Amino acid sequence: MRTFIVDAFTKKAFGGNPAGICLPENEMREEIMQSVASELNLSETAFVKKVRKEDSSCFTIRYFTPTVEIPFCGHATLATFRVLFSLYPDRKKIVLQTYSGLVVPGYWENEHILIDFPVYPPSESTPGEDLFPALGISKADVLYYGIAEKSGKGLLVLKESQMVRNLTPDFTALARTETGKIRGLIVTADSDTPGYDFISRCFCPWIGINEDPVTGVAHSVLAPYWQSVSGKNRFTAFQASKRGGELYLNLKNDSQMEVTGDSVIVFEGNFLADS
Repeated sequence: MRTFIVDAFTKKAFGGNPAGICLPENEMREEIMQSVASELNLSETAFVKKVRKEDSSCFTIRYFTPTVEIPFCGHATLATFRVLFSLYPDRKKIVLQTYSGLVVPGYWENEHILIDFPVYPPSESTPGEDLFPALGISKADVLYYGIAEKSGKGLLVLKESQMVRNLTPDFTALARTETGKIRGLIVTADSDTPGYDFISRCFCPWIGINEDPVTGVAHSVLAPYWQSVSGKNRFTAFQASKRGGELYLNLKNDSQMEVTGDSVIVFEGNFLADS
């Protein structure tokens, strides 16, 4: 099975968020896909197949963390488009159909990949009191907490960007917190760095990922929140993990935004145990 590793949302190798991209020739059982994702041990591995053999414009995609399947993953989607546009250089548009029914078009324009992402505005909520000690912060540090149920993400807004950078969560305690029906927690603040509108980090111990280096789908929650605060539609965002990553966001309407990001293919080979 042809397999790639792509660093997404970065211009240089070993930055951004790595994703595995697998191109099986035949149908794979779900348990085998999960085993491959566990073996690669990246935050997400995507399995991509043509809808029709003669068509190189439409593909199905499924996403697996090392422990579970998830409905959508932003950085693995960008990584997949990077691979597909490299394999099919004559294409300017490719469409991915997710297992959960989402249709995601991607475009190759001026050496950049543009992707239409869904938008998941958060609704204000009240977190459990055990969230704050798990993150090592106090309730007084928090400006806002909300949940975007469709994305499975909670959003926590802190007063200062340095607080976001300095977070050292107790991930065991975090995974036990009563935060509602979420699989990830986004923590964000207004940026104090010129060139960026806001910064964020994303913690996902509920699905086996303590910290996701750069999370595309988190920005489907972040963009509508920061639009409600600033009135802007365009943002340059920085995810402040150890690897770091940049995203360029353009909110088109209440349900859709355009995400632009760079990516680098760092590995190509064949996965032998795929049946």
